[in-house]
This record gives sequence, C-alpha cells and structure tokens, in this order.
Amino acid sequence: MRLLTSWFGNDAKPVTTAAGPRYQIRWRLLGDGGRGFVERKRTDFVTKAKANHFMEELDKAHYGLVEKDGRTWRFDTNGQPTNLRAADETVLGAIDLYMKNRWFTEWQEAQRAKVRGRMQRVAIQLTSLSKAKKKLLFEALETQRTDRGTRPTPTTLEQWAARWLRDHAFLPSQEEELSLELADAKAWFETVSMPLCTLGLTEITDLRLLMVGENGEGKLEQSTRRAYWGGVLVPFLNWLYESGLVERQPLRGQTKVKRDIQGERPDSTQILTPRQVATMAAWFRRHYGEVWELFPLLATFCSLRIGEALHIRLSDFVVRRGRWHLRVSDQIHRVIKAYSDDGKGKQVSPTKSQRHTTPKTREIPLPPKVAQRLVDLFGERLGVDETHLFRGPRGAVGNAGDVRKWWKQALLEVVVPTTPDLAGLTPHAMRHAGMTYWFAQKFDEKLIQRWGGWESLVVMQDTYRGVLESLEEIELEGLDRFDETWVFEGDEVSVVNVVKSDVAKVIDIADWRSRAVN
Repeated sequence: MRLLTSWFGNDAKPVTTAAGPRYQIRWRLLGDGGRGFVERKRTDFVTKAKANHFMEELDKAHYGLVEKDGRTWRFDTNGQPTNLRAADETVLGAIDLYMKNRWFTEWQEAQRAKVRGRMQRVAIQLTSLSKAKKKLLFEALETQRTDRGTRPTPTTLEQWAARWLRDHAFLPSQEEELSLELADAKAWFETVSMPLCTLGLTEITDLRLLMVGENGEGKLEQSTRRAYWGGVLVPFLNWLYESGLVERQPLRGQTKVKRDIQGERPDSTQILTPRQVATMAAWFRRHYGEVWELFPLLATFCSLRIGEALHIRLSDFVVRRGRWHLRVSDQIHRVIKAYSDDGKGKQVSPTKSQRHTTPKTREIPLPPKVAQRLVDLFGERLGVDETHLFRGPRGAVGNAGDVRKWWKQALLEVVVPTTPDLAGLTPHAMRHAGMTYWFAQKFDEKLIQRWGGWESLVVMQDTYRGVLESLEEIELEGLDRFDETWVFEGDEVSVVNVVKSDVAKVIDIADWRSRAVN
C-alpha cells in the first residue's frame, strides 16, 4: 500500500464520541494489486500531540524508514502503520506479521491458540536446521507446553528457543522485556529461520506431508492434521503471495488435500445401544446427581456435540405442536485465558454446523420421558430460566475436560466389561448414536438433516453410509419411536423414575401453559 494523503478528520478539532472528545485522523492509501483507494480512520487520540505522533508514523510507513534496530516502518494488510522487522527477510518475520495483522480481526478467541500452535511448528519446520535439530526443537516445544509450574527449566539453546516460541512469539502485544536467555534464543532463532526468497516447492511439500501424510505430528488424527493444513496453513501461504512477500504462489504444484470423508465416517460396530446409553445415564446420576443423568440422554437423543450439550440452558426448551423441543444455536468451549479478550476460560460461539444453508437455530424433539424428567426437576423454570442446565459444584458451567474424564470412567465401568470393543469411544459417540437412532426409526432424512444441523443432505448420507447399510446388524434393543416411551427395568439402568400408569403421559400442555403464565 502507498500513502496518498493524511489529515485531521475535523480540521484539527476534536470530535465528540461516547468516550468524550477525541482527535480523529483520516488517511487515504492506494491499495496493492490495483485494488483502488482505501480510506482509514482512527478516533482514539485523547490529545492532539498523540494524534500528530500518529501522523508521523504514517509518514514513516510511507517512506519505509529503517530504524537503528533494523526494524522498518510499513503498512500492514489493514493499512495500519507498523514497525516490524522486514517480513520479506525470513519466514519467522512473515509469520509474526501475519499473526499480528489477523489476531483481532479474523479469528475467534479459541482459534487463536490453534493457529499460533500450528505456526510455531511451521516456524520450526521452515528453518535451515538439520532434521535432528528440528526434532529436538519439536520435542522441547512439547515439553514447554506443559503447565508452567511444573515444566522443566531449559538448559540448552534449543530448549530456550522452544520456551520463547511457546510464551512470547507471534503475540499481538508490543514486545516485552525478555530475560537474557530468552533474548539470546530469539536472536538465534531469527538467524536460522529460512529466508522467504528460498521458500520453494520442496519446502512446502515437506510441510504438507508433515501435516497430512502418514508421518504426521504426534498423536493427531489424520482428519485433524488435514483440518490444520486447510484451515491454518493454506490461508497463510495464500496471504504470502497476495501480500507480495513472495513472487511465486507457494501452493502451485501441490496436490489439493481432499476432505477425508472415510476417516470421518462412524464405524457401524461402534454405535452405543439405547440400553448402554441408559446405563451411562444411571452412572452419571449415581456419581454426579440427577441433573447430570440427563447429559448422556440429551446428548444422545438430540445428537449433540459436547460443547452444544454443555451450553444448554433451561430457556432453550420450548413447546412446539404439543411436545417439548430443544433449541440449539450455540456451543461453549474452553479458551486458554492468555489468549482470551476478557480473560475468561470459556467462550460461546455459533455451532459448528451453522452455514448459509443451515438454519441458525435447530429445534430437536425430545423423547417424552426425558421431557417429563426435565419438568419434574425444574418445573416452571423450564423454558424461562437462563441458567445453564449442566453446572459444576460451584455453580459454573460444566467443564468439557471434566466431562470427558467422567465419560471415560463411566464407559470403563458399565460398558466395556460386556463390550470391550467400545473402550475407545469419545463423547462424540453420543452424536453418532443419536443420528443412527433417527435413521433406524425411518424419519424423513430432510428432518434428520435439520435436527442434526447438516449443511448438505448428500454429505450427511455419505458420512453415515456405513451405518445406513448396517442398520439391520446394529443392536438397537429397547429403541422405540420418539413419540413413545421406553424404560429399562432395574435401578442400574433406569432412564427415569416414572410411575408405570403414567408411561403414556408426557405432559398436560394446557396445564403447563396456565402455570407458566401464573
């Protein structure tokens, strides 16, 4: 970008803002690649002196002023003046510029940690070091990722470099004062980082194979590595070319990595039966209370992801056409506090399945007796109260990490003894089971697509193709239609405590509405 002109937005007079009088700066740039004029403004200067100082920074970026520390003033891709090490020198500098430009504009809080973690590994891979040295750095980075109170103190330059990558590299804040060891490690890493001008087909191919090939990193599943390649590294490589930092498109000549549908398909032999879901629910009730009994039931019979289940609030239950439905539009997930804008450890975001062709909120019918159990537990609060359904002992929203531990323990105690092949199931198996039950009950597949939040009917059918072909072999003992009820005999596997004479009764909707109004 090239600066055309800059001026005070209101003839060098402060403008009125919600925060009080502020000086406004406007500047016009000629965009790269013939994109035309781009106008920017800032209205956050309290004093005129600060506004004038920013005007000086605009001029420095216009003329590409190089300061004593070797840092060059330039415009970033958002048209803001920045004083960073020249990005065209090394891959490390390019990653740093990319991360700081995109940090608060394109990524949600949870994404930042994932992108930064991948970029740390890209920075190591794209160095002039030997394979043995790179391996040492990868191992040291993994060690430095552990809890800061227990991780070992570095003893080698590589270990200090890994700590610098883990704690300080690619963050959007201004550079902080580093210890002598970290400063030395940073300087060393800058010298071994590959020059951008040498980034070619061989290096990008090695990077792609590292992410999606058979010899991928650690214990990451292949589908996860593919997602990192397509969602993190491909945008970065495209940005390098679009920003003019490299002359040749880095992805030219690379094989396009297709979505691994086969790896995403659930195994038809790994589907929980309704009886097993009931035993899991009874275990949750016995160990964590009657409300948590509902966690496996709702997650399974509404085909929810774990984050969607944990975000359920009492107000998310509504009555439609005489029966209870669960409204699902958001999910909650853990955020590393250091990367969080508000310093909190959890974040709410739209569900993964929201796309332009998918309804923002999906409404899923509840099994009658699960609905009755909800009414028994919460009464008139159901459908009104904003309180989260699944909460920890201190009242906070349930933690996904804890729930995964509970799930694993329940699986080992009540399912694995009779079905050892299910030992590796994760909580996502509840979603697969729920989808399978809908198929088994021969619901219209467009309905299933809507309830499950699938963007494409074709993708849904392809994903569950093995399940659809094996429905006759899948054990579905105890499964009735959703407009009926099912109860297992015995305390250990009882889904809900009901009176047998009330088996067919779900709820008197007219009576409920009158009580809700009063």
